[in-house]
Amino acid sequence: MGDPSVLPDDVPAFRVLDRRPPELHEIALAACNYYRVGLHPGLKLKHIRGLIVVLARRYTRASFPAIAAVLGCSESNAASMGTKMSGKLDVIEQLRDDRDVIERRIADIVLARSGGWHG
Repeated sequence: MGDPSVLPDDVPAFRVLDRRPPELHEIALAACNYYRVGLHPGLKLKHIRGLIVVLARRYTRASFPAIAAVLGCSESNAASMGTKMSGKLDVIEQLRDDRDVIERRIADIVLARSGGWHG
């Protein structure tokens, strides 16, 4: 049996994230760690910010103002980034792959916080 704080390879990330929603800062942490950048107001890498918006809207009840506060941008910019990224995810396979890896990293963070995977 593996480490209970790490999602088993055969389990999709959404099985954890739908039952134990991540916190907004956990999504931002996972995305920034994946791309090896720091989260700071005015983070300029739009694709990272866009992925954070998409994942936050999918897995949390965070409002655009709350998401914008984490990203250091306006509410309208956060909404726009989310819309643009959703369109890009439809056509750019590499972004979908990045999203999938980040979702697994978010799931690992949530499992570590909540006591591990219990199938």
